Amino acid sequence: MIDSTSEGICNEAPLPRTGLALIDDPAVITIQINNEDSVFKGTEDIKDTKGIVPYRQELQRRFNRYLLAKYDTRKNLSDAWTFNGVCALGTEEDPEEGTVLFPEGDFYQVQNNPMGEWTGIESPARYADFTEFGIYINRRYYGTMIDHVRSLGAKVPIVTSNLLNGAADVYSHADDDLMENNTYFNHPIPPFDEAKPKVADMREYVM
Repeated sequence: MIDSTSEGICNEAPLPRTGLALIDDPAVITIQINNEDSVFKGTEDIKDTKGIVPYRQELQRRFNRYLLAKYDTRKNLSDAWTFNGVCALGTEEDPEEGTVLFPEGDFYQVQNNPMGEWTGIESPARYADFTEFGIYINRRYYGTMIDHVRSLGAKVPIVTSNLLNGAADVYSHADDDLMENNTYFNHPIPPFDEAKPKVADMREYVM
């Protein structure tokens, strides 16, 4: 497997041991664009980290532009996010100001109860629009990257990312040649404790 993000890695000078560039090496069975990544994966636990802040800001800007493109005005958005007289849009939120927050997810995907409360950041309305937005963002990005990698002459199957979880996340990566989902058997998961290793739920990985 090779990383697709650099044009040079595909067209570089032949490797000394094989005489082949990686793009021509039959030992390379697939090219993966990203490792264990998706717009659906949450960053709330590290949201104040210096390197994360600008990406979260960009995500919020893009989400707000998406809402404006879909609903045109704050009033239309407010009406769409209202159910039984309860509105999920906060009084301080305005897509024209870029202040509508996106729902926070865990490591895998945003959590939501479709029959839950229609208030706050976890409302079904906000979740539905963010999910639609996330699928659009992922497919647009990966479509561009797949075209780029193919233009370099890659002939092996392309994987967009891996460790996907949830129907929306899987669907948003469906434009690749094959789907990868890693299984880490007996893999310790943070917080690490040598005396008490934590093992992932194997049933989840099988699904």
